[in-house]
Amino acid sequence: MSIREGVASDDISTAFSMENKILKRKIEKLHRENVLLKKSLFEVNVKLNIPQPFDTKLKSPSDDSPTLFFDIDKGVQFKRNADDAFSKKDEISKLPLLERTIEDAPARKRAASAATRNNTSFTIKHELSSHKAAVHSVRFSNCGKFLVSSSHDKKVMVWDVNSRQIICRHEGHEFSVLDACFSPDSTNVASASIDRTLKVWDVSRNTQIASIKAEGFVQSVAWDPNDSQVYASDTKSNVVRVDSRAPDIFAVPFVRDECTINSVVVRDGKILTGNAHGVIKSWDVRNASDPFDVNVVSTAGDPISYLRYVNQHLSVNCYDNVLRIYRIEGSGNQFKLINSLRGHKNRNWPIKSSLFIGADMQQNIDEDQPSVTSIRNKNLAVTGSADQCIHIFDISEPAPTLNDQVPQHPSTFPQKLALHSDIVYGVDFHPTEPIIATSSGDNTIKIVSV
Repeated sequence: MSIREGVASDDISTAFSMENKILKRKIEKLHRENVLLKKSLFEVNVKLNIPQPFDTKLKSPSDDSPTLFFDIDKGVQFKRNADDAFSKKDEISKLPLLERTIEDAPARKRAASAATRNNTSFTIKHELSSHKAAVHSVRFSNCGKFLVSSSHDKKVMVWDVNSRQIICRHEGHEFSVLDACFSPDSTNVASASIDRTLKVWDVSRNTQIASIKAEGFVQSVAWDPNDSQVYASDTKSNVVRVDSRAPDIFAVPFVRDECTINSVVVRDGKILTGNAHGVIKSWDVRNASDPFDVNVVSTAGDPISYLRYVNQHLSVNCYDNVLRIYRIEGSGNQFKLINSLRGHKNRNWPIKSSLFIGADMQQNIDEDQPSVTSIRNKNLAVTGSADQCIHIFDISEPAPTLNDQVPQHPSTFPQKLALHSDIVYGVDFHPTEPIIATSSGDNTIKIVSV
């Protein structure tokens, strides 16, 4: 072999080696991102030794040796001793029927300090601690008297808002419950779980009405405010429809998207979905085969984690760490972006948001409480965050724009409250009062108000 041929061979070998290193780095990056996404779905912050569908290596809780759990393709591992495990017997026999409410003095002090700095008036009032693992969602009933929470401990709990006591505890899911909501008349609850089921519960009787099997993990559930139809989305790109009043309750396939549908809401005869490609779609209840693409929220394709619709306003959580607020105008398919709110951390986590539209609350103004009156006159948005805080924004007026582009600045209200010791997944405004419920990976629910 000549010297020239040897040099050429070395060049080819060097180029191949460099290309191999580049490909290896790309694979490692994709693997890390994949692990993060799985963490967000399966709740790596779980405080329990509950077997998951993806974890087949758990030891028996009776084994005294450290137990390996939450093995995501061997990407994330934890060890815990058997005596730290949460047992079903403890869950049933040792919990009091009516849970105690704990005032969190340090958190209250931090919240009050933040309110003073930001010239706002939201502070923590109560803590509800009964769940034994991360609380994924929390929602008020339409009547405002009840609160429903769903958790990684496989339970759905309904609370009395005034007494802050549990009035029923629904058990029946096999794995983590990601979402739950009330029926329009506040008598039933629907819940979504990664055990691939949508369940419907009777609140007054504390019984399960129906359990419907889905194709994938059920991530989001929404009740039509005008009838008995329940809609649920899963990780197999489906939305199914269930009539909760039918003699034989079963799921009817409603729509199928090109990618995972992370959130679904119902409004005025339309179904809105937010998918993993960062696209909102509007589907007519009567003709779901012809969807209307409302908007591409993330041009980079960042997934939408949550949609919330209240009084012609839509809040959209996205993995690009921006909370977008739309006002729905015209015939109902005109979505005007009025705010792009920043400051919270949403990337890779299923963070939720909520809205308080004060214009419809004028008749409830209390002249003896001027601070409450001021808040009730505002339109507000709140979002959870991976920074363990909730972020509250005033959306009464559109945010300033730059060269007629998408609004870039949050409006004048922003308040950041450090309430929890872990990621804040769920938030919800009371339907008629400036009261916020929050849920977190620290297993607790907090009540915040003026």
